[in-house]
Amino acid sequence: MLWLPRLRALVPGDRLLGDDRGGLRMCPPGWLRYLQPGLTEDELREALRPLLELPVELVLVSHGEPVLEDGGAAVERALS
Repeated sequence: MLWLPRLRALVPGDRLLGDDRGGLRMCPPGWLRYLQPGLTEDELREALRPLLELPVELVLVSHGEPVLEDGGAAVERALS
């Protein structure tokens, strides 16, 4: 996961994906098995909570459409 402060852009890799409605969604639970043995979707949500402190405007996802405005709100919705 990369944070590009000058662009206010988050590049979440395979943790957050475009939801095809202009927002974000969590990665499928099956994608977690290579991260850390036993990591649950709820634990990943909790681990990503510090992202809510960033002034995210853009979210440049690796799967789906990017979020091009108000990315912080899209991250918050994905984590809720």
